[in-house]
Amino acid sequence: LRRKLGDESLILRSDGGYRLSPAVSVDVREIDALLREPVASDRITEDRREALVAVFATAAAGIPARYEQFAWFAPHRLRLRELTIAVAGLLARDGLARRVPAEAMRYARALVALDPLDEDARRLVLDVYAVSGEWSAARRELEGYAELLREELDAEPSAELTGLVKAARERHRALTSGMAGGPESAAAPGGPRQP
Repeated sequence: LRRKLGDESLILRSDGGYRLSPAVSVDVREIDALLREPVASDRITEDRREALVAVFATAAAGIPARYEQFAWFAPHRLRLRELTIAVAGLLARDGLARRVPAEAMRYARALVALDPLDEDARRLVLDVYAVSGEWSAARRELEGYAELLREELDAEPSAELTGLVKAARERHRALTSGMAGGPESAAAPGGPRQP
């Protein structure tokens, strides 16, 4: 393999085996590095956002079928799913922080599609509805989620999640009735959750 690659320095010997040189670019390592960058708030830099959007687009396209035939790929499938979830969550929170609800909803919905039972993903969807003032949609989302939890796990959404919709709606009503700065300042109580 080293000769076939044309650069024997790309694959190194180590303790009875082989490994890639640190100089080799591996997309999973790059994604990990993007996710590890410190974030002062839910907003991220434009360069980082562009890189994460590209990562998400590639991940959303799915894993090429040719990899499924290799046994070595099985543990990587789960890791790629975890990275996709982390990237989508970061992009959804960034969209909320920048007050771009359509963008935030795109990534929040992707999270729900990846794991329909994930309460944090549903919370992001509800946060987007709250920021947008879409109370009927938030109520339907919460009711659908509660029904799914009952069917699948014989459980209910947390009290915190159910209270979110009610509290956000009450706060929005108070703000839009002239008690505070107007509808632009209405947001979900407590803002988006950190991962």
